[in-house]
Amino acid sequence: MARIIGGIGTSHVPTIGVAYDKKKDNDPAWAPMFQGYVPVAKWLAEKKPDVTLIFFNDHASSFFFDLYPTFAVGVAEEFEVADEGAGKRPFPPIKGNFELSAHIAEQLVNDEFDIATFSGARRADLSALLLLLALAALAAAGIGTIGLVDDDVVDETNLQRQVLYGTSTLGRPKHAAARERLAHERERPRRGTGHVQDEAASGRQDSQHL
Repeated sequence: MARIIGGIGTSHVPTIGVAYDKKKDNDPAWAPMFQGYVPVAKWLAEKKPDVTLIFFNDHASSFFFDLYPTFAVGVAEEFEVADEGAGKRPFPPIKGNFELSAHIAEQLVNDEFDIATFSGARRADLSALLLLLALAALAAAGIGTIGLVDDDVVDETNLQRQVLYGTSTLGRPKHAAARERLAHERERPRRGTGHVQDEAASGRQDSQHL
């Protein structure tokens, strides 16, 4: 179980980055704010949190006004530093946690929160994630019959991006592990009835009625 050790709030206007890059942190207009970051940096160095969860507004960097969701979760192994109007700053990409981000997105979908995602991940990985999230949401919502076809087995390379599987499913047929996971979702207090059906490449059908 995760433990929240603290929260940090700050102004986030793009001009802060410009002031920092131009070494204006001791300028009378900027010094009070930059001085406030000193104890925060010290606290972070002492606590060494395993994960930092960042909430921010997009400033039209990943989205634009023709497609601008109220909330979105970033799902990627890393995130490029955005150009917010003064040029792209000379910093390396920010490291993400694909597995944790996917888990957060999955739980939000399971709790019927209409969340959007954005990603710097490989498109194939994100497509697989969105497909699996959709399957979990359909199962949780009580959608009739879901057919699963996959003759592969679960291995470690699947765990980071395929949210239906975990370490306990390593070596198991994917269709069987996925059926059990979706069946578990169906046991949550949701509306509707139905069943989950899987089909291996051999053509054998195995149904579990819920």
